[in-house]
Amino acid sequence: MRLININTLWKYFLLLIILLLITNISSILAKEQSGSGNTNEKIVFNTIWYKLYGNYPEDGKSEKIEKKEEKIEKKEKEKEKEKEDEAKSKSETKTGPQLQPNGKKYVNDALERNRQLLRERDLKEKNERLEKEENAIKEGDEENDYRSFSSKMRRDVDNQLSKWKEDVAETYKHWAEERKKFLERVDVYKKNQIDFNQFESKNSNLKNIKSEMKKAEVIKNNNDHYSNSDSTNGKYHIVKDAFLIPIRDQGDRSTCSAFMGVRALEILSKQLGYNYDLSEQYFYWASRKDCQTIPCSLKGSWVTPGFDYSKEKGNYDIPLENYCPYENNYQQGNETQIPLKDACKRGGVVSVADYKLINSPEEIVEAINEDKPVMGGFRLNEDFYNNDGLVLSIKNKNSDSSKARMDQHAKGHAMLIIGYMELPKEKRKDSRDKYCFLTANSWGEGFGSGGYTCLSQKWIIENRLNNSFVVLESIKVR
Repeated sequence: MRLININTLWKYFLLLIILLLITNISSILAKEQSGSGNTNEKIVFNTIWYKLYGNYPEDGKSEKIEKKEEKIEKKEKEKEKEKEDEAKSKSETKTGPQLQPNGKKYVNDALERNRQLLRERDLKEKNERLEKEENAIKEGDEENDYRSFSSKMRRDVDNQLSKWKEDVAETYKHWAEERKKFLERVDVYKKNQIDFNQFESKNSNLKNIKSEMKKAEVIKNNNDHYSNSDSTNGKYHIVKDAFLIPIRDQGDRSTCSAFMGVRALEILSKQLGYNYDLSEQYFYWASRKDCQTIPCSLKGSWVTPGFDYSKEKGNYDIPLENYCPYENNYQQGNETQIPLKDACKRGGVVSVADYKLINSPEEIVEAINEDKPVMGGFRLNEDFYNNDGLVLSIKNKNSDSSKARMDQHAKGHAMLIIGYMELPKEKRKDSRDKYCFLTANSWGEGFGSGGYTCLSQKWIIENRLNNSFVVLESIKVR
């Protein structure tokens, strides 16, 4: 019987250790790149988390990787700055210090090309270096097998990390462009706030909410999608598949409740395996029984009448967007834009089976941990409009928004809560301020961070309207 050389065993043992280490790093970077199947999800989540904690929630591993990349990025920026100065010096020598607008554009374009060439050159040099390492290893040499594998895996990891950084940069650039559009339209969104109390469903048994909402305690959740309870950073949980529904824009109409309700329906549909884009146009009409056959001018709606209408119909009444497309523009004196197209009343694929009302942060957290999004209406303040992904408690207690809290009929805005993050202690205003709740808005990707923001628990307590929060419990899908 042939005995295996102890040196050979040792080499294979080292190869196994290296394989495990590099595979672990590769999996971390793959998660960084794709999130739970969605790059935008990871970017939004990490952007808001970083504002809270100054690091990334990957048990410390992503933080180390990111710090290393920050050093590389700093060096790249220094190189780019040197090239910018050099290009600027050359352009001033040729054209003089006063460049015309076209000249400035030419220089900026040239600098961008230089930066791209620099990135490509660095990546090429790195790949060539790794390739040389591989080629230097003799084929069939057992002592160097693990080195060959290590070089290949390092190159794969470098390429993944490079792609991830490109995705992040491209996303931030897109958000900045959308931000400009949002700021141009912010006054339109302000004027489209509504009084939800006048639309509350008679079947929903609205409670008179005067006492403060109870403090919430997280129920431990072991799902594998964006749920964590480590002691280093805070607890967090995101509703499954919530980020897979794109951020939309309600346009010039007071239809925030319809967008909120439809987003909740789409999330539950996605969890059941159906990738539906449902009709906000239809759901707004369904939420306004008083405007289904006779034109009306009263703006707005609330979500529960639409849910009740769907439950009563019970025949998969809510159609797809392509059957009943949303109209962005407001029609004077005809809020529901009747008559609806014939296709709006056929081609239905979803109906509401059940929903419930809740009133406390504790219940919101419980619903989120069960992967059920929560609907709510809120009064807004200037901090909300100008936020970059995080809204804490009102800074000025004498502001108009603070006074509005005393008015039960003050106008507001509807948004969908899709997750929570525990606030670090230094950001808490008082004992009621334990979490911030991640919300999806309907004002396009220029709002907050890509259309999302995290509202502190205290902000929600201070700014919630008199309506109960609504949890969509179950739906029927075909």
